[in-house]
Amino acid sequence: MSEKRIVVVGGGFGGFYALKTLSELGVTKRHEVTLIDRSPRFAYLPSLPYLLSKKKTVEDLTEPFEKITKRLGAKFIQGEFVGISIRESTVVLGNGDRVPYDYLIIAVGATTEYYNIPGAEQTLASWRLEDYLRIQEELKKHEDKCRVCIAGGGLTGVEVAGELAEVLGGENVTIVEKMPYLMPTLNRPKASEIIEKFLSQKGVRIIKGNGVVEASSSHLKLEDSTTLDCDLVIWSLGVKAPSMAFDQPVKTVKRGWIAVKPNLQLQDYTNIYAVGDINHFALDSDCAMKMAEEAILQGKTAAKNIA
Repeated sequence: MSEKRIVVVGGGFGGFYALKTLSELGVTKRHEVTLIDRSPRFAYLPSLPYLLSKKKTVEDLTEPFEKITKRLGAKFIQGEFVGISIRESTVVLGNGDRVPYDYLIIAVGATTEYYNIPGAEQTLASWRLEDYLRIQEELKKHEDKCRVCIAGGGLTGVEVAGELAEVLGGENVTIVEKMPYLMPTLNRPKASEIIEKFLSQKGVRIIKGNGVVEASSSHLKLEDSTTLDCDLVIWSLGVKAPSMAFDQPVKTVKRGWIAVKPNLQLQDYTNIYAVGDINHFALDSDCAMKMAEEAILQGKTAAKNIA
């Protein structure tokens, strides 16, 4: 095909591996490939909790996108993605700039979900690199004497609890989960049992079957009216699709996830793909769980389908 403009929006695992695969297939030599991300650097999200225990540094877990795109033969634009003009085939950025595309891969990930719980937005999110840097700063203010409550006992919540227990002592860490067991999305009772035992041995207080109904920067109120007072509240209760605007109908499901076909194309647009957390990918009754491994595979697949 003649030279095309291929744009990847979002430099998480899905976007990064889409870009990497396009480069490996020689696409970046034949076509104009551009990566757009709000951040100047790639962050290895699954290991961000290690920043809290100081097992890893920011330098260990990040790499500048300028360096990555130069190595892969692509261009990088740092900008806030706000929407897509499907009619004009352009990506719209927060500063008003528009980036034209012939093929588009949407890999913008997810953002924190607060479920309209009063006071939840006063807490500390635990999703992006900047979230963990903020948690680090708050921990410094309290030195080593800090009581932390973690709202949400999913994968992120238990990882944060484990790392904080090492530096604060488990007796200063409480994790709250609405379901009767930790890591409920895995639906693996044995795994939940193992992680509960691990955290309990560290001294972490585990509250199960009791959801959060109110929050602030220093307390959680639970369904049974129990109030947990602390110095910091970390929010790990889930994610939703980030806000984005389209000038043509785009099918979404549940919390705004973009519905895709098995080849990862949007339902009604053959030149637009969505990969990673932002999509709703389902085959029969099975749905992708929004894990890094899935985003990697989807990024590679979308790139191969375009190539």
